[in-house]
Formats: sequence, structure tokens, C-alpha cells
Amino acid sequence: MTMKVSERGHRMNNLIRYVAITSCALLLAGQSLADHKECGTYSEPQPQEPTSPPFQEFGSTSESTSVPRPEENPTVNERPECADQTGSSTREQTVDFVGGLNDRITQARGSFGGKRNRTAALNQPKGGAAGADGIADSNRWSPFVVLDSSNADRRATDISRAYEQDADILILGTDYRLQEDLIAGATLNYVASDTEYDDNQGEAESDSIILGFHASKYWGDTYLDALLTYGQIDLDVERSSAFGQFDSSTEGDFHSAELAFGHLFNHNRWTITPSVRLLNVRGSIDGYSEETVSGFGAVTYEEQKFDSLNARASLQADYVFLTDWGVLIPSLYFAYHHEYAEADAVTTNTGVRQFGEDPARNYRAGRINLAAQFKRGLSGFISYERLIDHELLDRDTVVIGARVEL
Repeated sequence: MTMKVSERGHRMNNLIRYVAITSCALLLAGQSLADHKECGTYSEPQPQEPTSPPFQEFGSTSESTSVPRPEENPTVNERPECADQTGSSTREQTVDFVGGLNDRITQARGSFGGKRNRTAALNQPKGGAAGADGIADSNRWSPFVVLDSSNADRRATDISRAYEQDADILILGTDYRLQEDLIAGATLNYVASDTEYDDNQGEAESDSIILGFHASKYWGDTYLDALLTYGQIDLDVERSSAFGQFDSSTEGDFHSAELAFGHLFNHNRWTITPSVRLLNVRGSIDGYSEETVSGFGAVTYEEQKFDSLNARASLQADYVFLTDWGVLIPSLYFAYHHEYAEADAVTTNTGVRQFGEDPARNYRAGRINLAAQFKRGLSGFISYERLIDHELLDRDTVVIGARVEL
């Protein structure tokens, strides 16, 4: 009798252990499924009418979306995952272009060594004039053109999708020498980009027109650069999810201000130029509603604001080769960037508030450049630039430009 009771107790313990293990496994599996959310979906329970479907994508503008009673205060849900990336990708592209515009202007000047404060045709290299014919003081205008092409790959994270982005930029500008130590100018810029999200999750096309005004002041070999820009953005976005496919279009604008300070150290044909720069970009994208191509779950987004405060310290080394046909100037450039701005918030028409991903705080960039100055005030350059140690982004950029003295 005692043996039978003992066997029953042993079997009962085994059964309890088996049930406990199975329950834990089911709970872990359920938690794993609950944690897996597609970007653009909202799985938390929402107040619904009795006829509502068992689940729906957050931000859906369909008739099944419940409406709070007048006496109720709708709550704003805040969550960090699955944020809309339209604003963040626009900010990344805008900061990338605006942050490099002053560099493109400097490269297009074809300047070198301690004569950076003059356009190429107005200076004569140390050790002999090989690249200029001796320009009269009346030659103050210097128009230039720059073509910039880049390819970027952004890695996926827990709250954002991976994407590939191609961008092409056309810069038309001019310098005007007000005084020997003061240059001012303007640029008209066109930026076109195509963004494709991985796993067929959608794509975006962006076109921007940007107007820039720049100036450079010199005190010997010390200089101060200033740049102001204003731009308008047109966006066409296609989003794909498990619930359907959606199209949308919107517009936006931005403005920026930049100050850069540097000094040139010259030794024979070498010039070493350390500099620091501070860039602030502020912009917004108008609110927009998605149109359903197929499925259900279209989202209406409110206005999205974006901003960036980026500090940069850089070092450039130039070496001058004198030839019979002109001057050849290879250079190496290295920069360290620090981003101060944090993630931007995105709010939908249902009150769901998303927080995007913080931009990379620290990253580096390297560039090799080859500039040539010819006779009769002509010059050109070609360069290759690459991001280094950026935690989210890989980007390669090729730039070519030309300038002439009038």
C-alpha cells in the first residue's frame, strides 16, 4: 500500500514538472511572437466596435477605426519601435548634402596652400607661376559646376528597416572676390535620390532644390567660412507591409547655417589645414495620408520635424606639383563628426506617437582628392569620399567639378 502511494506521488511530480516545462515553453514562444512586430503595425489592443476586425494596423483610416466618445480623453501611445523612416532618412540625406556643400565650394575653387583665399586664377603658387598667366585685378568672377554621386547602405536595427539609397547632386555656383581677403558667392543645387527598403518593404523618391549663399574671410592664413541654405523637398513614398501596399506624396522644406574656422600651415610645397565646423539644420515634412493600392491599413501622418546639430573637426594635407602645363595638387582629408540632435517624433492620426532611431553620435569620413590648375584660369578636381566607423551607414561618394575665371 505504501509502495502504491509512493508511485502515485512520483507520477504526480513528473506530471507537474512536465506541465510546468510545457507552460514555460509556450509562454516564451508567445512572448517571441508578441515581440516580433512589422514596422508600421500596431498590435496593442485598441477600443473597437463589436463589428471591428480582430486586429488592424495602427494608423488605419478605414471605417472600422473606433472613435473616442466626446467625454473620453484619447491617450497618446508612445513607443520606440517601428517608427516611420521618412523623416529620419530625409534628415540623413539633407545633413549629408548641406554638410558637404562648403567642401564642394572649396574644392571647386581649385585653391591650394596658403593661397586658399584666392581663386586659382588669381593666385600664383609658391616656387613659380605654372598654373596662372597673371590675371588682372578686374577678374573677380569665378563660376563653377560640381557633380556629386553617392551610394549608401543603411543597416537594419530593432526599430528601423535597412535600405539602399542612391543620390545624385548638381551644383551650379559662382564666387565673387569683393576684396583680396573677402569672397562671397551663391549656389543653386539640385538633389535627386532613390531609396529602396530591403525585403521589398517599399521605396521612396526625393527631389530637392536648394539655394545657398556663402562667404569666406581671411586674415593671412587663417580663415572663416559661412554658409546659409534654404531648400524645398518633394517626396514620393511607397510602403509595403503584410497588410497591403500604400502610396503617398508630400513636401517639405529646411534651412541651415554653418560656420567653419581653420588655419593653413605651409612648408615648402606642403600645406596642412586643421579646421573645426558647426552645422545646424532644421526642417519639416508636411503631413500626408497614404492611398491604399491593395489591402488595408493606410496611415495618415502629421507634420514631421527634423533637426541636426553637427560638429566636425578635420585635417587636410595638400602637396603641390609644378608642371609645364599647370599645377597638380593631390590631397588627403580626414574628419571626425559628432551629432548632438536626438531622434525625432512621428505622430499619426490615431494618436500613436513613434520615436525614430537616434542618429549616429560619432563617425568619421575620409577623402582623397586630385585637383589640377591649368593656364587661362581653368581648373578641375575629382575626389572619392567614404564614411568610416558609422554604426548605421556605409556610404561612398564620387565628386567631379570644374571652374573658370572670367
